[in-house]
Amino acid sequence: LKLVYKEKIQCDNKKEYEIQVKDTSMISLPQGPNIQICQSQSPLVLQAIPSGGQWLGNYVNGNSFDAYAAAGKTTQVSYEYTNANTCISHSTASIYVEKLPELTVEKSREKICVGDLLLLNALTSSSDPGYWYTDGAGSFDQSASRMTNYTPSLSDVSKPFLTFIYTLQTNGVCGNVPVETIAIIRNGQQGEIIKNYPLTLCEPANLNFTTNFQRLEKQFWLVNDSIYEEFDYNFPFNPTLAAGEYVIKSLVYDSACQAMAISETITVLPKPTMNLYSNPGFKMSREYPRLYLKDLSYCKFGHTVSWYLNNMWIGDSREMNIKIDEPKDTFEIKMIAISGKGDCMDSLSQQFVFIPINQLYIPNAFSPDSKGPTENNSFKVVGPPMRYFKIEIFNKYGEKVYMSEDMNASWDGLYKGQVCMQGDYFYKIETTDNEGVSRDYSGTVSVIR
Repeated sequence: LKLVYKEKIQCDNKKEYEIQVKDTSMISLPQGPNIQICQSQSPLVLQAIPSGGQWLGNYVNGNSFDAYAAAGKTTQVSYEYTNANTCISHSTASIYVEKLPELTVEKSREKICVGDLLLLNALTSSSDPGYWYTDGAGSFDQSASRMTNYTPSLSDVSKPFLTFIYTLQTNGVCGNVPVETIAIIRNGQQGEIIKNYPLTLCEPANLNFTTNFQRLEKQFWLVNDSIYEEFDYNFPFNPTLAAGEYVIKSLVYDSACQAMAISETITVLPKPTMNLYSNPGFKMSREYPRLYLKDLSYCKFGHTVSWYLNNMWIGDSREMNIKIDEPKDTFEIKMIAISGKGDCMDSLSQQFVFIPINQLYIPNAFSPDSKGPTENNSFKVVGPPMRYFKIEIFNKYGEKVYMSEDMNASWDGLYKGQVCMQGDYFYKIETTDNEGVSRDYSGTVSVIR
């Protein structure tokens, strides 16, 4: 094309232009301008003729369209092509991606034994119908229902596993949508608890149980229907049982199958619940070496007792008083009790100690006239430190002339600031030493002037 530009203002002027119009290329979309696909067809390869152009739009990467990300949406994409003349051609397409329905399968167990039922349940957000299929020889109770039970056949055991497929029949672009799961079919086994245990024994009962199951993957030992121990193989069971009646069970699993062995009833008899009372409780005085003992034990079936002093038998009554004549400062009392049923025995020992006597030095006279030695000028009790100390002094008329709770204090022979008359005075002393032993002293002291 030629174009001429002219202008005439004062002078004539013109300019000629030459324009070359180049040809563009026609674009053809083999998949059409309106594409409908299922989410499962991701990625979608976009096609255009001539090739070598560029696809543009959301979810586009090169010539691939991410249908999974665009599920449930309609997306506009365009194709741009530049030919040898550098002319650019455009074409657009609309892509609708049908979203796959949510579909999963639940099963009651991974492994199942012949004779049991495998519960299968298809969970989906769609209301479309579906059906079950398996490569096993067993049967479904309702193959067209989302929830069904599969009854395995003995021949299913020969297969490593069975495949179960639920196919959802949609009416849209996605068509039939399948989901699958697998399960292992096994045959069961037999076994029992080997009877090498007593049926009656005393507590604490230390028992040993074993089974003769040959093939298992999990073993539970139960005591009165409560799980006590769990193992991953056939393992002995060694419980320690208190008094009561027990039934021991072994529940085993062989992949899918379970079996149970049950013992006979085992009676564990109680031993006496030991308790005793003694007076004194621990510390004794050689001034009064008598010991009171009383059995406070209990047993459901009654019991008898035997008492021992340093392992020497001293009696079998439930209550007794004994005099302890032991040269050593410590000794042991042991009580052995035997139940009235089953001769179940227990014992209880208690240690005792003789506390050394804390002697006090108590003067029998003093002279408060300052004429003799200094220590004779007052009346003072001397001895080891005491937890409690109290001294009272009375004249012959019973009148209290002195009282103190301080062991370091002394009486100077005065009463209310007046000199006491010469003569005998009665004193009473109460003490409790640091071992908790209490002793009282009494006597007379003479005031000499």
